[in-house]
Amino acid sequence: MVQIQAKLEWHFYRDERSRRYIAVCEPLKVTIEADSHAELCENIEDGLNLLFRNLVRDQEFDRFLQARGWLALGPVPENLETARFDVPFELIARKVNDSARAFH
Repeated sequence: MVQIQAKLEWHFYRDERSRRYIAVCEPLKVTIEADSHAELCENIEDGLNLLFRNLVRDQEFDRFLQARGWLALGPVPENLETARFDVPFELIARKVNDSARAFH
């Protein structure tokens, strides 16, 4: 497990039409959705792990962290398929009627 010294905010809401939970992380320009709040948290963690694995593969990991003032605590494992990245995040609820216009 590679701990990333950072804190991300994800703003989320439940879409009235689809009843799905939708979360947006503006700093990463990422949107994730799920059927439940618990699944939303899991999908965020999975998405972050995928992002960081790809950054390591593309040799952009260190540059990405430095650009945001973040720090990796510990080395990245050689086996990226099983590597996990622990990135602290906060889910902030939003009350939204029109999901497309809620975030800019």
